[in-house]
Amino acid sequence: MQDMATNTTESKIAITLDDLMRCEAMSVQFSLPPLVKSGSTLAGRHGSRFRGRGLNFEEFRSYQFSDDVRNIDWSVSLRTGELNVRVYSEEKDRSIYLIVDQRSTMFFASVDTMKSVVVADIAAACAWRGIKNGDRVGAILLGDQSVEFYKPQRTRDQVMRILGRMAEMNQALQGLINRKPVESPYHLDDALLRLLQTQPKGALIVILSDFRTVAPSTNNYVQWLKRHNDILGVSVKDPMEVDLNVVDQLYMSDGELQATLTSEHRYALHQYNQQSADCAAHMNRLISADGIPMVDLDTSGQHKLHFLQQMTGRVNVK
Repeated sequence: MQDMATNTTESKIAITLDDLMRCEAMSVQFSLPPLVKSGSTLAGRHGSRFRGRGLNFEEFRSYQFSDDVRNIDWSVSLRTGELNVRVYSEEKDRSIYLIVDQRSTMFFASVDTMKSVVVADIAAACAWRGIKNGDRVGAILLGDQSVEFYKPQRTRDQVMRILGRMAEMNQALQGLINRKPVESPYHLDDALLRLLQTQPKGALIVILSDFRTVAPSTNNYVQWLKRHNDILGVSVKDPMEVDLNVVDQLYMSDGELQATLTSEHRYALHQYNQQSADCAAHMNRLISADGIPMVDLDTSGQHKLHFLQQMTGRVNVK
């Protein structure tokens, strides 16, 4: 397999449909949901377990040697005068919903790869993994101007539609270069609420975002979804958002005005870092309260490798 860290400069800023199609090769190296146990490198587990595929009741039949005694139905056995067991079949598929954040706040990186590209890459790999499992894949794409819903389907055409639209939204973010950003009227809550309206059950919900707009209402929506579904979070952070330190001079602009930031602005830097730390702590409190497994990624360009390491629990993934 080609080195997952290899990437062109263009695809680190905005991604194409061809780039997302190439993520299919990565999908054979992990499972959805992840196989790693509680206490692994995934954060926020707190003993929670994924449900896995459900079982459908098929019929009663006479007990045979080697049958699991736990499947004996004693009420039916008493009525018929012989031992009867319940026969179950495993569900052949499940629905996977990808909630993908492609708002302008995701168009940022101080190191290597835009946050918007990181989540698009991982979302594509998860979509391909779902199709390989025989699952139905759907999506909610969260943008600055819309929240777009794709009903789960078990076809490659469906994945291509989702990835094609995701690439379009990702490329549109390039228009923010040298422009003053406009705050999106949509938040993560809007995507979660749209999913709640479909009343999913037995689904796997993968949320891919920077989680910078987590609110108490977000916690409520996640709790409701978690009653009947599994949830996996994929969080991406840029080092500058976590701890901003200036060695030389740093030029910052909002698309119209420019300011020079130096080490003399220690108080402003301290305030910024404290605010970022408070935001991260707030998010962690909400997530840990829900017991949601979380994959933590950054913008270093190693997101595919780090994702596989956390999903498989192996550090020697190549």
